[in-house]
Amino acid sequence: MKAIILIFVALIIQTVSLKAQTADELFKSGEEKLDKSNYKDAIEDFTKSLKLKPDDPITYYERALSYSFMGNQKNAMADITKAISLKSDYTEAYTMRANFYMNSKKYSKAVEDISMIIKLTPDDQSAYFLRGIAYGWMGKYQKAIEDYSKVIDLNPDNAEAYNSRGFNYERLGLHEKAKKDFAKYKELTND
Repeated sequence: MKAIILIFVALIIQTVSLKAQTADELFKSGEEKLDKSNYKDAIEDFTKSLKLKPDDPITYYERALSYSFMGNQKNAMADITKAISLKSDYTEAYTMRANFYMNSKKYSKAVEDISMIIKLTPDDQSAYFLRGIAYGWMGKYQKAIEDYSKVIDLNPDNAEAYNSRGFNYERLGLHEKAKKDFAKYKELTND
């Protein structure tokens, strides 16, 4: 009887191992298809992989990319949100979702996701820059200026941060500060 149980357990372990391997192979195949812009087939492979390994946030992320490239933002958003629910520190997924929110003019939701990125990676100048854009579109120019100033603190040679901060100074009527930022932008870009 013990021998039968051991054989049964060994078969279960082998089956689980094969499933994980198959899920990984399907994932790799999906990535290759995604790299070749074969999005429909990539989605099929990622979907099959998720049936075998349903809690893999990276597969949801990659499938979201595929959906996005096909113009299916609804499914892309569902997958990216699932990826975040499975891996709460997945900064790439937060970035993708924030961009989706920005493109659909849901700036306050974008700010929430970007703020999470900043919490997870406080020296990520691109996150501060993106949040500055969102604040600018929301009409929160002072907050945008603060984020662009943080970008400049992190990278004093970021010409675009000076330019963007200058535009936000202009919106607040702070013309002298705007002129200084525009001059610094020109200096850095040799314009």
